[in-house]
Amino acid sequence: MRYSLVAGWLLVGLATPIFAQEKAGEVMAPVVLVWGEYLAAANQREAPGTHNYLKNIARALDTVGLTYEETKDSEVEKGALEGHKFAIFPYNANLTDAEHEAIRRFVAEGGKIWASFTHDPVLNELLGVKLGSSQPPKYDGYYTYMMFNEQAPTGVPDAVMNGSWYSHVITPLEGTQIIANWGDGEKKDTEMPAISMNDNGYYHGHVMLGGDIAEKGQMFLALIGHFFPELWQGAVEKAIAGIADVHGFESWDAVGKAIEQAKAEGRDVALAQERFSAAGKARAAAEDLFKQEKYSEALDQANAAKQALRSATYPLARSREGELRAVWMSGGGVEDWEAVMQDLAGAGFNAVFPSLCDAGGADYESDVLPRSKNYTRDQLAACIEAAQKYNIEVHPWRINWRLSRATDERKAELREAGRLSKSKDGTDGDWLCPSDERNFELEVAAMVEMAEKYPVQGIHFDYIRYANSNFCYCEKCHKNFERDAQVKVANWPQDVLAGGPQYEAFQDWRREQITRVVREVHKRAHAIRPDIVVSAAVFSNWPSSRVSIGQDAAAWAKEGIVDLLMPMTYTDSNERLSALTEQHVELNKGRAILGEGIGAFSSHSQFTGPDQLIQQIETARGLGADGFCIFHYGAGLKAGFLPALAEGCTGPRTFTPMLHPPATFKVNGDAEGEWTFGPKAKQIIEATIEGSGPWPEPVASLDATLILQGLDGRDLRPVGEKQTVAQGRSGTWNVELALEPAAYRLAVSGQVKLADGSTRPYICRSRPLRILTADEQALHEGKLPAPEKATGKPRVGVLMDGYGGQGMITALQKMQQIQVEGVPGISTEAARRCQVLVVTQARSGASVDESLARALRNWIAAGGSVLATHDAVGYRGYVPIAPEVCEGGAGHDRATSVVVADSPLVPKEYRGAVFDHAFFDHIILRTGDKGQAVVTDEAGKPVVVVGQVGKGRYVASGIAFGLNADTREQEPTDGEADLLHELVLWLASAH
Repeated sequence: MRYSLVAGWLLVGLATPIFAQEKAGEVMAPVVLVWGEYLAAANQREAPGTHNYLKNIARALDTVGLTYEETKDSEVEKGALEGHKFAIFPYNANLTDAEHEAIRRFVAEGGKIWASFTHDPVLNELLGVKLGSSQPPKYDGYYTYMMFNEQAPTGVPDAVMNGSWYSHVITPLEGTQIIANWGDGEKKDTEMPAISMNDNGYYHGHVMLGGDIAEKGQMFLALIGHFFPELWQGAVEKAIAGIADVHGFESWDAVGKAIEQAKAEGRDVALAQERFSAAGKARAAAEDLFKQEKYSEALDQANAAKQALRSATYPLARSREGELRAVWMSGGGVEDWEAVMQDLAGAGFNAVFPSLCDAGGADYESDVLPRSKNYTRDQLAACIEAAQKYNIEVHPWRINWRLSRATDERKAELREAGRLSKSKDGTDGDWLCPSDERNFELEVAAMVEMAEKYPVQGIHFDYIRYANSNFCYCEKCHKNFERDAQVKVANWPQDVLAGGPQYEAFQDWRREQITRVVREVHKRAHAIRPDIVVSAAVFSNWPSSRVSIGQDAAAWAKEGIVDLLMPMTYTDSNERLSALTEQHVELNKGRAILGEGIGAFSSHSQFTGPDQLIQQIETARGLGADGFCIFHYGAGLKAGFLPALAEGCTGPRTFTPMLHPPATFKVNGDAEGEWTFGPKAKQIIEATIEGSGPWPEPVASLDATLILQGLDGRDLRPVGEKQTVAQGRSGTWNVELALEPAAYRLAVSGQVKLADGSTRPYICRSRPLRILTADEQALHEGKLPAPEKATGKPRVGVLMDGYGGQGMITALQKMQQIQVEGVPGISTEAARRCQVLVVTQARSGASVDESLARALRNWIAAGGSVLATHDAVGYRGYVPIAPEVCEGGAGHDRATSVVVADSPLVPKEYRGAVFDHAFFDHIILRTGDKGQAVVTDEAGKPVVVVGQVGKGRYVASGIAFGLNADTREQEPTDGEADLLHELVLWLASAH
């Protein structure tokens, strides 16, 4: 039965499985990756790993052009391995008898398998291994490399980095041989087996981690190609075609032009030219060997060409002065701190953030915390001693609230004392409750102690938040919320959950439980050490985080209770990094130093090479970040990335921008207002610098120059005369500027002379000053041109960089009644061309702000139509687009079942129909006076709201179309696609 909003509602069907099966008769991909669905369900703590390790293998296969499909355990039972050649089990356990039978059948019919880190008896039997227990490393870096021996198939690399922290002990049975042992960070053979091989496939002693992705791709190609040689040709062909895929450069010719440009600027390009020439020779050799069908040798030359071309770009990257260059790292198990500092100093880095304590214990001599379960010595003292030799700042990193270092006895003690957080259903978490005063004092005391007892340059918050949106709802939170908010909550916790009468008040109170710790630490630490830098690692989506985890980074900066913010912007996508960094710069407004966190080796992103890291560093710089911090320091960064950075991006060393004299900047007399101007406006700049500062020694004097910089922090030109400012005095500049459209920063820089006679460089940068083009100014003022009248089929533009954008485009392109195109953003051109715009929740978390919401609302009234999805309806930092239809989000519900509403727009016979969407949550909406809910949750709360605004129409959908439960892009499921089609048809029918 089908009906629609236009011609009676379309009844949506049930959602299809995430991993769809190939249709009969279609050509199957040679490789199939099996998600560990059953392990994820049985062990929630391991669930993220089941996806991450699969993703790492998928990315490796991508680098060599091996096509694959993804499935899951329950689909294997139904025959999902049939038609494939090679099945990979990245991290699987709890397999059923039916799955075992399917795997046996697959192998009996000639299929081969790879299994990582599993004790599954059938997989181990088929692969001919007997396993011992998991063994931790005997020393740091023990499991760094998988080192292949002469028994390994032709074409595997000699060594492939993995950086494991455990491995099963592998004993090969008859017919099985060890083809790789673990090697340490120096590639010394540990004689611990890493990979075995028999006639059925391979067993791997640990999981496949990120890093060295290209080498892992070559490894898998050789291992799979050993059994199926016909796969070599296509993979090598793709490898040759991808030689010029270098991050930050569009083509082979673009690298050559960049070298010539650097040469014209007088820069030394001899090394870049040498490598570029070597890349050309290797590429020619690869093409010749490919024609001779010598595929293994051709692949070696293609990889050599790509590496040479990448390395040719390393010296082309530019360094810059006055920025944070830091790493996060685990500090508890470090044996040689001097080697760490030598590595970092040699690569031009100036700060380290080592993880050394949590709520359960410390890796140093603490009077506040017990020793951690792995305590061996005072690691903070050892770190500082080594760092001082190399002039590297130390900012010890504390894991707040979370009990990762706690002994079992300590956890039991805290649980017995009632100090642990509780979920909505009353389950104990592995975190302390932030509203418990004993926990509050512990967090503050532990942070401040590091500044008081040790000569560190800063103290660093991490996990300064709630575990997730399900915490904390303990009885202490109940009582403390009633006390602080002066309310009674009889129906706890329902009344404070999304849609409840006390939801907004509880969200404010919840944020305050986190903020008060930051505030108190900043106050006490600066009273002891005025020069201390209080910093925080924070989530990357700031508007979302203030709701989901109670972390309000922008508010901390505005209040002045944090000196350095380090958003963990871990992504493989440079586009997403760009959007998130823009958000951070805009919300921070220059109040705190901004060090963008880059995940070169994180669970969310593993870079393929130094070129990707360099590109992200340069992107963050170019958008206004004051520096960067890389996650994380380890063998991969040390060996594969630091030398490349030192050749240009971070060479030579520079000072951090964190300690500087107090400075203020005003534009047209305003320090806090909007610094965005039209293309013909003039700006009166007032800058003031004080002859004082937060250094340990008093300031004797300082010299200072006012400079105009690009947003990247590089000097454009001086705009104010150099001044010498005595202690206790100030220097002021008043300058009139007329700037071309672009983004700028003002800076005061120079040398400060301290009372002890020493001097230090410094720089104080303003927040961004933006000069808009005429089109940008119109959008900023809330103006968009009315849509052109549709000639033929209405045109639908979908924001393609948002969540679900690509999947929605694919689904809508199947409709005959409309034309569909992806648009990069809301612009005058998109507004003029399109009659319908689909505003997706941006992957960056960059919000629909007041000016954009006003522009879209005016555009709707003039005849346009808009569909907003998920947070873009007006939730977590997004401004409602048409509040008369939908006033925004009232909360989010981690549920997938929704209901066709009891609405006059829906025929009676279809009201109440239930269906599921694929994404794991949806937004609950607040309906405006002119809005009607056409889809609700099972409790009747609005999830999709529609309405008329002037000449146009608006749909607010709390459903995120085109995403699966793991936030991966997919084409909308049958039910979602039907609903999406009908909503878009209703919008388009106005044209």
